[in-house]
Amino acid sequence: MRKALLALALLLPSTTIAQNLVSKIQPNAITQNGILISSRLESCESVKNGTSKEYFLLSFSNENSYRVRVTFKRNLWYNGKCNSCDSQSPEHTISLELEPYEKAEGSCAESSGLRIFSRMLNLEKVSKLTYFELTNIEVDEVK
Repeated sequence: MRKALLALALLLPSTTIAQNLVSKIQPNAITQNGILISSRLESCESVKNGTSKEYFLLSFSNENSYRVRVTFKRNLWYNGKCNSCDSQSPEHTISLELEPYEKAEGSCAESSGLRIFSRMLNLEKVSKLTYFELTNIEVDEVK
């Protein structure tokens, strides 16, 4: 019995850490070359499909007085393993153009590169996002 309690006590902190990682990966606001990048965690319900999912919705604001193209790669860790870090697939590289002072945001309704799947809220034994990062962020003026 003591061994079972000890094993449980050792497992609980690692479970708590994994759950907290998702809440810690929301970037506060990152600014790069006049582009403000942020994210928020959102619960997305679809009564029609009977699903309940959680997404990180990315937001990009162009604070420049000129049009820009923003390109970046999404590295996504599910259950502690990066599924996209070594991938050259174009699905992980996102490009968007923003007019001066325009803002683009991910949403529950649109499946775009500005939405990152976190987990299913109504299922227990499924993959969960444990970390994500945006890399190779490039901001170029569009003339």
